[in-house]
Amino acid sequence: MSKFICCYLEESYGMTVYETKEDFIENFGEMFELDTFEEIISEMDGIYEVIEIKDDGTIEFIFVTGN
Repeated sequence: MSKFICCYLEESYGMTVYETKEDFIENFGEMFELDTFEEIISEMDGIYEVIEIKDDGTIEFIFVTGN
């Protein structure tokens, strides 16, 4: 199961680790009032970066500000 690191780009570049995609959706779904991972990611533009760490150790930048 993948883990997700969410980096807040404003004040001091804080980071939070979410153990599952469901935890990520639960937290940010309430904040943005959205239901799906894809919708949430699209709303994070310029506010957060999201990094997925897969079970095999590979890292994927799901969303990088400015791209």
